[in-house]
Amino acid sequence: MNAAARMWLMLIGALPAEAKNVLVTGGVLRSHHLAVVPVVEGLLERGHNVTFVLPNTREAQAWFPKGIGAANLVFLGDESASVADVKFPDMKNLRWYERIRVFGRMIWKGRSWLEGPLLALVDDLLRLLENNKFDVAFSSAMSIGCNAALKSSSLPWVGFVSLPPMPQMVLSDTEEVCKYPNMINPRPVPELQSSLLKRVQNRVECMMQRTFFHVGFLVVNSVLRGRGLEPAKDFSNLFLAAHTNVLLGGPPLSLPIKLPEGVHLVGTVERRRPRSLPTAMGRWLDDAGAVAAPVIYVSMGTKYEFTESTCLNFVAVLQALMSYGFHILWSLRAAQQEAFRHLLPSASDQLMIEEFTPQPEVLAHPAVKVFLSHCGWGGVTDTLAAGVPVLAYPSFADQLDNAQRLVEVGAALLVLPDFSNLVQAAKSVVGSSSFVQGTRDAALDLHKYGGLERTLNLVEEVSEGRFPEIAPHAKAKMAQMDPLFLRDHGLEKALSILFGLLVFLSFSCCCGISLRCCCYCCCTRPTKSPQDDKKKVE
Repeated sequence: MNAAARMWLMLIGALPAEAKNVLVTGGVLRSHHLAVVPVVEGLLERGHNVTFVLPNTREAQAWFPKGIGAANLVFLGDESASVADVKFPDMKNLRWYERIRVFGRMIWKGRSWLEGPLLALVDDLLRLLENNKFDVAFSSAMSIGCNAALKSSSLPWVGFVSLPPMPQMVLSDTEEVCKYPNMINPRPVPELQSSLLKRVQNRVECMMQRTFFHVGFLVVNSVLRGRGLEPAKDFSNLFLAAHTNVLLGGPPLSLPIKLPEGVHLVGTVERRRPRSLPTAMGRWLDDAGAVAAPVIYVSMGTKYEFTESTCLNFVAVLQALMSYGFHILWSLRAAQQEAFRHLLPSASDQLMIEEFTPQPEVLAHPAVKVFLSHCGWGGVTDTLAAGVPVLAYPSFADQLDNAQRLVEVGAALLVLPDFSNLVQAAKSVVGSSSFVQGTRDAALDLHKYGGLERTLNLVEEVSEGRFPEIAPHAKAKMAQMDPLFLRDHGLEKALSILFGLLVFLSFSCCCGISLRCCCYCCCTRPTKSPQDDKKKVE
């Protein structure tokens, strides 16, 4: 298709459609809601009426103090939906037994988290649907309770997964999922191609993760049944519950996989109109740019928790970075600032620490040269839009895979858990234009998926009862699957089962030996004979 034809199609897509009443849900965390804001703004610009549902908690009521244009913000549920006490630990700096303890706590508390933050809005949402006429809904995949309520209604809706298409969340067949790099330790594809041992290790780790996910899936379905809602068919159905689903990302920042029907890749969804920077922050950045000092922007998302030892290491490295002429803008939540007040250095011409920063606008400032990020997809989207390379410091879940893909396209360097390579990595990224070029190339690739315009078109088409086809570009990209993921993995499966049996037998033997030792020590005490007593008397 030539440029003129593409421009004509874009103009047709931009023509105002009949105004629709659109219901939007944003998920659980602040980052989930921020991800849908560009869609809310885009729908408003097209003349639609938008009702944006948020949790009725103190923190959520402070997220958008000025509102979002003409959108009707509706707060549902109660304080049980609060996620203020939910912590995301610094997983990569935990020992293996500490990680097991964290996962066990997540399973133990999973039901209370589900009945609180994830399902507190359901009853109020059902009443909202009964008392109002909506034409279509656009709902975050993290709004699990809201999505279950939407499934029970007749309202057409579009599901929104603010993540790239990860096999663990998109594919339902465990055998297919475990051919791909696992979520916790995503190895490079060339490493898996060249080593049978690595493929077996990857499969064992994948099966452990799938077991954990399956336990969580059973808990979710139990809670949904208890609320009289339809349970999900499988784990992937929790995230792809609608007939039409929008996912971000796509190759080269995700691996090509076979997408289920009704799943549409859109690349990135960005705000059309940037916000202005706070005056003091803008002046500080301008001053750094005036002396040609490279600024490192630091943000670990809305829930990542520094430990005291991690913060101590990081502050020490910050001092080293500033000695090399770097300026640091650090976005650190108020609670974390209070917890580590005794460790944090004072603000200066080289260091600014803020509770919240308008991330896309900060990254777009010409003085910002590097982004130290936990690699959540929101951060990835923002940094690609600005063309700023990344120092990747992922913690868990999709962040690890996002970081690996950024490294593979030449847009990032990985930072070690103790920050010991941070200074050298920052100097390398700033000193080479190849990282900026890698970031821009990746951004150009993602823009070809259609972005915000494609997303808005999908919402409008679904509101009119149409179920659009997957875009040709996305279909072609996802069809370019590596032969490693297409062939049978029978040998890897057999060896992983053998490994599991050996671990089970070893564990059983250790338990048996320990039990015998306990029995021997406790049950075979020496007895006194009458002769011994007689000798003692004598």
